[in-house]
Amino acid sequence: MARSARISSEGLLYHIFSRGNNREPIFLESSNYLRFLSNLDRFQSAYSYKVYGYCLMPNHFHLLLETKFPNISKIMQVVMTAYTMYLNKKYNRVGHVFQGRFKSIVVQKENYLLQVLRYIHLNPVKSGLVPTPEGYPWSSYHAYLTPAPHKVTLATDDVLSLYSPNLKRSRVLFEEHTRETDMPEFDPFQMQVRSVIGDEKFAMKLTKVLRGSRP
Repeated sequence: MARSARISSEGLLYHIFSRGNNREPIFLESSNYLRFLSNLDRFQSAYSYKVYGYCLMPNHFHLLLETKFPNISKIMQVVMTAYTMYLNKKYNRVGHVFQGRFKSIVVQKENYLLQVLRYIHLNPVKSGLVPTPEGYPWSSYHAYLTPAPHKVTLATDDVLSLYSPNLKRSRVLFEEHTRETDMPEFDPFQMQVRSVIGDEKFAMKLTKVLRGSRP
């Protein structure tokens, strides 16, 4: 069966997901997580993308990236290949680390950025690894709550400004939104239609992109 074409255009926001081959762990110790994040950070300048959020789980990862150019496949190729080479060399192993090609969902930034980011940060809570998102060390959640240096350069200002122009207030609202327990369940993989989360107008625009027309 032919693979479906990946939507690629400049200025798109993507929720990226990839799992370990045969659902096996892809992060075995702290140094592995740190290396993946180092790769994600160091390629930003060369490939012109923003990182809004991430969560690295033992056998999969979630990223929220915005591209300046239509190069999401190239971005993930270099990030995942660099990590595969590192892991195989470190543990004297061969073969695939990741299961097939990565999954990508194009997210309508204006309407769904905050919901997808919340979903990503709550992943370890819903998986039962920690009781609260701040208890998990391998997500971008902490970077939104404190100005301390982080492992990856993140577009936190862009997100926090959506809550309030006051930084202190925006951090409080961000935390409250993430930890709100009465919100309806949101799952990007259930929400997406043909790898898109957005309203009808946004989806039609991307359909033209996929067909090779100007959006």
